[in-house]
Amino acid sequence: MRDSSEGGAVVGARGVGGRDDAYWMRQALLCAMAAEGRASPNPTVGAVIVKDGVLIAAGATEPYGGRHAERCAIDSVADRAVLRGATIYTTLEPCAHWGKQPPCADLVASCGFARCVSGLRDPDPRVAGVGLERVRAAGTEVGFGPLRNELLAWHLPYLTQRLTGRPLITAMTAAAAALPYRDRLRRQCDVLITGLPTVAPLEPGPWRGVIWWDLNGRTTNLTSDESRDLSAQARALGVPVILVAPRTSSLPNVTHVVPPAGSAAGWLRSYSASAELAAVIGEQPNWLLVDDYPELAGVLAAGHGLDVVHAFDGSRPPAGDLIEITQDELIAEYCAPELLSVLAGTTW
Repeated sequence: MRDSSEGGAVVGARGVGGRDDAYWMRQALLCAMAAEGRASPNPTVGAVIVKDGVLIAAGATEPYGGRHAERCAIDSVADRAVLRGATIYTTLEPCAHWGKQPPCADLVASCGFARCVSGLRDPDPRVAGVGLERVRAAGTEVGFGPLRNELLAWHLPYLTQRLTGRPLITAMTAAAAALPYRDRLRRQCDVLITGLPTVAPLEPGPWRGVIWWDLNGRTTNLTSDESRDLSAQARALGVPVILVAPRTSSLPNVTHVVPPAGSAAGWLRSYSASAELAAVIGEQPNWLLVDDYPELAGVLAAGHGLDVVHAFDGSRPPAGDLIEITQDELIAEYCAPELLSVLAGTTW
């Protein structure tokens, strides 16, 4: 990818008020994380504005269609004259195109900031360095680079969609000690993939859709009571429910999909990027999460169909060539080599 921001400073220790750029970028990231990623299919960006070592404004991208982080932060300052000479930190390059909101780059360029520091450049071809160049042309110093790895991890669903044309597909194992982290992942994904409900129904969540994947053909022999129960559970979720099964079945309130014979992993990658799925859930998703379904995770991993595995409490990832990227006492995460290669080959 061509770097349209040649000449921009790669940020090191420099900062404001005795705190370096990494410190303030972390505040922007925490602001984005507090918004739970609910801006999808837009990236949930965080932004903070600092002047004379003091945080004067913060913002995060609002739910899809709402304001972007930079605009939220700037709008919270009553007198824009205060912004002159300040520094704005954003986790992702300000956008440079019209969508449901006007370009953030134009707004940032108009405020008289001394500096604009972005954690990552946006790979969207409508931005891709153009946003930073527009800000620089207004006389604002541009920097980029602090917390690169942390921001890659936060924005990974959006980046994967932009770089590969399909959503990020991840899977996780469950463990009691990791339930808060598991719940956070479930809240942030666009589409949750599970097996058919068995003991307890799936509680409604903030997803755009739910996929019930019937690996073993259970839905081909449902009793009338079981059909009514599953249909009622699908309706109670309040979002589109898709049943992936080897044969169609008469299950109301559910969209039936019969994958072709062959690789489940390859089919899921194609289906997740298809207009068919987007039509069912209303938008192109950025992130599909397989929720504690080890049998399906194993099938997908064996077919190179998983991008990331979140493994809790020392559990091992499914078979495959996944590479460990992080580990602590609670969780180990593994990433597919193909995705790491795509990320490494892009100028951030």
